[in-house]
Amino acid sequence: MSRVKILSLTVLLAACGAGNAEHPALSAGDSIPRATEVSMASHSVPPDTATSAQDLEGPMWRLVDYAGAQGVRINPSSRTAIRLSNGSLSGTGGCNRIGARYTINGTALSIGANNSTMRACVGEGGVHESAFLSLLAAVTAYSISDGRLTMRSAGGEPLLVFEPEVEASIFGRTWTVQNYNNGRGAVTSVLRGSTLTVTLAEDGSVTGHAGCNSFRSSYTASGSSLTIAAPAATKKLCGEPDGIMQQESAFLGALSKVASYYVENETLQLRDPGGAVLAVMRPGTEP
Repeated sequence: MSRVKILSLTVLLAACGAGNAEHPALSAGDSIPRATEVSMASHSVPPDTATSAQDLEGPMWRLVDYAGAQGVRINPSSRTAIRLSNGSLSGTGGCNRIGARYTINGTALSIGANNSTMRACVGEGGVHESAFLSLLAAVTAYSISDGRLTMRSAGGEPLLVFEPEVEASIFGRTWTVQNYNNGRGAVTSVLRGSTLTVTLAEDGSVTGHAGCNSFRSSYTASGSSLTIAAPAATKKLCGEPDGIMQQESAFLGALSKVASYYVENETLQLRDPGGAVLAVMRPGTEP
């Protein structure tokens, strides 16, 4: 009997862990639409021997359906999406932020232990996230056909089916910083009364405002990889709000450590080589 068919009802009825206020996008009282079930045969995706890691890595993949009990295919009731880049998987399980390491060898794919936040997931959102994470751990191979990504079990069964998600480019836009890494191991909010912005122009230049001084730099990008040269800033001194110059120094230092970016729901995260968050931004305008 296949691994998919023996997934127990216990897995499908499991809820997520304890709450975490870090992710306020979904509250315990949110209404979650019921999942729909479709036949397994209509979503069977044939292997594609031309698949490569370059096809797999980079895009944000949104879950279309997954394997349920007794051969039923299930549509998730909440947005579930992942991105794979340079051995690091990140995304959302529908409620919690998730992350894991992965390895690729041809079309073989192995995904390590999940490291997720612990927000409480109620109702069907919790059911789907729990089932998704269990199936993700069982993946041993993948294929891409007609633009769809299928992650498969050791027996070749389609566990998870994804489609690429259309994303707005982060380039040619101005971003307003909401949070930044203070250089002491904490991501903190921008000081009240100050504004930090970053514009990543299409020509590879970076401009922005660091709270007191304006700055310029340049960037290089490939897929989800992003590096920003050490910024050159003007030399004004500002006394208010209290701590603004320390904030500016930490923020500009954080920009020079950027190695990748992650964008979801109009929120841009800049991350260091280890995946730690350096800045969180939303679309905005220059001050």
